[in-house]
Amino acid sequence: MMTKKARIQIKNRIGFFLLSGFLVLLTPCSQANYPSLCQLTFVDYEGLTEPSSSAPRAILGVQTDFHKRGPYFLLYRLQRRLRRNPDDRKTVEELEHIIHQQVDDIRLENLSTIAFANSGYKVIQNPTKIPKFLDGYSLIRRNEGVRQSRTPDLIIENRIFDVYSPRQSDPDTIAKTILVKWGKGQTRRVVINLMPLDSLPPRSTPDLQALKSLLLEQADSGLKEVFTLQGDLDDVQIDRLYP
Repeated sequence: MMTKKARIQIKNRIGFFLLSGFLVLLTPCSQANYPSLCQLTFVDYEGLTEPSSSAPRAILGVQTDFHKRGPYFLLYRLQRRLRRNPDDRKTVEELEHIIHQQVDDIRLENLSTIAFANSGYKVIQNPTKIPKFLDGYSLIRRNEGVRQSRTPDLIIENRIFDVYSPRQSDPDTIAKTILVKWGKGQTRRVVINLMPLDSLPPRSTPDLQALKSLLLEQADSGLKEVFTLQGDLDDVQIDRLYP
């Protein structure tokens, strides 16, 4: 016969699970500033990403500030690394190159955000910077299989994307980098930004068909979608490379 203490424990557990489920269902809508967040639970995560408007859209979220996240943050990380490994020293030129590359990556991330928004996609940049969106964002990450410790760059039409701006044109290297992003739990969807920057030397466009073939060969990797961005912002070309 079940004791009174055991019955109370079972009731408490049932109540906890019911309350947890209720909170999960309420969180995306009750914590949201944006009406679109109420739809997060119903997103078809297996589907492909399409623009929800034929007109340009406003960007939600916070644009990345390279003055804060770029050179100063990178120098701090380099100083910590040098303290841990005094023999791992780089020349001033190498350090400057790394800093400039970091700043260029942030500028290209911001350009990617503008390009998608101008093309009618609903875009949220740096969603972790929106306090009332954190619970809804955590729900998306769980559904996508993205690790909670990772911070991908964008949410495009309620799907998590990371921006990758390769400096090399070798399809094999680019494919490996993309697959590593998912292997580390960063994202299942990637934007490859090939747009020009004044501060960057002209980049050779990779063989996109060869790159697509390499990604298709890894169709069971968990990767869901890859876009490419090419051309200037005024005439940007957005193409789905994968699948």
